[in-house]
Amino acid sequence: MKTNKTTRVTFSAESNAINVTLPKSWTELSQRELRTVYRCQTLCEPEDVIITLFRALSGMDQVSHFEDGSFKARFESDLGPKYVRIWPEALAEFTECLEFINDPGDDPVRFDAIDGHEAVDARLHGVTFHDYLQIETLIQGYLMNQNPKAVKRLAVYLYPGYEGARPLGEAESLNIVTWVVQIKRHFARQFRHFFRPAGEEVEDSTLLERINAQIRALTGGDITKESEVYDTDCWRALTELDAKAKEAEDFRREQSKKP
Repeated sequence: MKTNKTTRVTFSAESNAINVTLPKSWTELSQRELRTVYRCQTLCEPEDVIITLFRALSGMDQVSHFEDGSFKARFESDLGPKYVRIWPEALAEFTECLEFINDPGDDPVRFDAIDGHEAVDARLHGVTFHDYLQIETLIQGYLMNQNPKAVKRLAVYLYPGYEGARPLGEAESLNIVTWVVQIKRHFARQFRHFFRPAGEEVEDSTLLERINAQIRALTGGDITKESEVYDTDCWRALTELDAKAKEAEDFRREQSKKP
């Protein structure tokens, strides 16, 4: 894999000490680095992802190895090529901060564009409740059966203008799936009353039943309001659903106190 031209490595001209400042979270990644992460995850064996990513982000090339397990590495910097001997312990310290890529987290990030089509807001601000429901349905279907067609359909909603004419690359597909998982976690944190943990569900229900219940809650049972609800910003709709869920929780709590 080719390394990034822009590195996160600096050197002290006096001591020749290496200083590696790598991203520690998804939100610290630049667009170029985010694409590098997904390329590493799709091209490398799981056990090789972190070290390959470190090489790509730092621009490190191994030049030679020594019997004690250390190696001579070449880095590019604003001072020109630098050669440093690195021991396994030091390498482990350098790469430790990159472990965050093993968990999607709940701060949504994504490629700004795919095939020239710009993405919607990373947190879905401005996305209609209708499109949010489609996204939710598609990601649930993908997580159940890993159907790549679901990812392409997700791209249609997340990258307006993309119609699926060009197949998605593996890194692009991983970007979409990870992004939506991050969105789901972000919403679970923002709307904690509505998105209760699975163990707190009152009863089992299908996705369609849950969607219909959401629509009924927002329309008050008035089907003439469905179009208006579907066109509402998903954040506004989810805010209302979260408030209704809290009201229901408060009511049940008060009822449980009665003799």
